[in-house]
Amino acid sequence: MRDDRETQTSSARHDTGQALAMLDAFASVGTRVFDLSITDINADPVEGLQRPGQSLGDLRRRINRDLQTAEQNRHNVIIRPRSTTALLVQLDDFSPQKAAQIEPYAFLIIRTSPGNGQVWLAVSDGPRESEKE
Repeated sequence: MRDDRETQTSSARHDTGQALAMLDAFASVGTRVFDLSITDINADPVEGLQRPGQSLGDLRRRINRDLQTAEQNRHNVIIRPRSTTALLVQLDDFSPQKAAQIEPYAFLIIRTSPGNGQVWLAVSDGPRESEKE
């Protein structure tokens, strides 16, 4: 899956469809649990809004509301996937050219800013997370 979104300005509207598509991409490689963090403009966790161990279904139901609230409060929504079926590898700071080279092996490529992105790999025979909640 490829997501060619640009980094949004604070006046831009969130895109629930893109968030759901990203959750689907993680689900496609066996991810069923996510840690959700809300941080402020300084990247500090917002007290009371950290939600570890969220199920895929719960996160899908709440993501629109979480994005709307974060936009109103100028917060960041950070979703960390946890998989017990594959090792998930996040590669940062990839140019489009470098991402294209590894694309056949990736399940998700995200353009995080012009000329820069993340590549996500799922390694089925790598170490896995435990099923802690």
